[in-house]
Amino acid sequence: MKLKNWWQIKKPWLRGGIIGLFVCAFLFVFYIFLYFPLAEKIYGERNSPDSLLTVPFATGHMFPFLSGFIVPHGFLCEFSETICTGWQAENTGSGEPWRLESGEYGYCMNKTKVPTTACADFSEKVGFFGMTVLLFLVYFTAGALVGSFIQRRRRS
Repeated sequence: MKLKNWWQIKKPWLRGGIIGLFVCAFLFVFYIFLYFPLAEKIYGERNSPDSLLTVPFATGHMFPFLSGFIVPHGFLCEFSETICTGWQAENTGSGEPWRLESGEYGYCMNKTKVPTTACADFSEKVGFFGMTVLLFLVYFTAGALVGSFIQRRRRS
């Protein structure tokens, strides 16, 4: 009873915003526990159609998962580690001796700077949580706008 009274005294725009947050959370749970597992059972792990991601993209729920591609590492990280992007087994005269992670020796033709793995992981986490907060904010705003529209319709 107290919850019902609390809910009724809230302004319609706030009630709409809260409903928007619940819709966002419900869709997240729906995609994680029903939509994607069911699609995997139907299509298999590798044979799913590209259109399968259309609905999660339309609702915005794919953006937090893809935030590692959206948020640049340079936003939070200094590019301090050097990696070899062009490697050859034989020296052609311009390469510098280089040892791969696999232990093979060769010659590096092109080098580039990258962020440390720890910083890149941290950057991806910040991007994921930032996109999640942004998604909740969008759903809250949409719900608040609907609630505000309903409030105006009731007044007139």
